[in-house]
Amino acid sequence: MQTRPADTSTPTPSPSPGWDRAAIRFLLLFVVLVVVCGVIVRTEWADRLFLRSYTGFIASLSAGILRTIGVNATVAQTAILSPTFSVEIRKGCDGLEAALLLLCATVAYPFSSLRTRLLALVSGFLLIFVLNLVRVVGLFLVGLNWPGRVEFIHTYIAQFAIITATMIFWLFWIARDRAAGRSTSAGAPVA
Repeated sequence: MQTRPADTSTPTPSPSPGWDRAAIRFLLLFVVLVVVCGVIVRTEWADRLFLRSYTGFIASLSAGILRTIGVNATVAQTAILSPTFSVEIRKGCDGLEAALLLLCATVAYPFSSLRTRLLALVSGFLLIFVLNLVRVVGLFLVGLNWPGRVEFIHTYIAQFAIITATMIFWLFWIARDRAAGRSTSAGAPVA
């Protein structure tokens, strides 16, 4: 009689093909949407029809907030001016990139319902808009008090904060949607 050693190795489970397809579909759709949105945003007609007025609106609101807190600020198109400091809000400083990333990720992700997708988009856009106003006002205040620090804070802190907040917000909605899906499949009502 011949004995063989017991097979103690456990088979490695292979990843679920459905998950792989869903992840690949999400990534491909996300990349395509980012490219399409990026191309559209960089066209002259998008700039002329939407971006200039949107950026001017951000400048006006920011100057209004600054005046409310006692700063002598005026607006000229997309620039916020004071006697000692001025800043021009340009493409990339309007929060639009973060909003477009949220749009692309939310459209590409297979949320359980259209209602969830729309709520994520609307609340996310509002969050990004408010955070961007805080960023513009904050950077202007930094410029008034510490002009040498504006570029560093603008480039390395403020932009990072907006993108990070957008990613955290989106991950929150994914977790919320997944939790709602588990609750629904277990027969519990979804809030």
